[in-house]
Amino acid sequence: MNHTLTVTEYGKPLTETQDGITMPADYSFATVNNYVHSMGTNYEDLQALCLGMATHIEKLMRGEFICQRCGIRKDSNQLTAHEF
Repeated sequence: MNHTLTVTEYGKPLTETQDGITMPADYSFATVNNYVHSMGTNYEDLQALCLGMATHIEKLMRGEFICQRCGIRKDSNQLTAHEF
């Protein structure tokens, strides 16, 4: 599996490419907006983005990013050894 990242001059990931499919590195509005409006984005890229975001939304709705024992979010700044 081939996996590459495109980063800013500050080291922040902008896009990631897996097996020839390029997606935004995260689903923040700014990152997705920049990705959608970039010159190299085509229909297939937008389709893959929509499917990836739909999968992420389903996981959020199922609570996959929240510890069921303590309620801490996976992206929390608190240290935790829990499984998500």
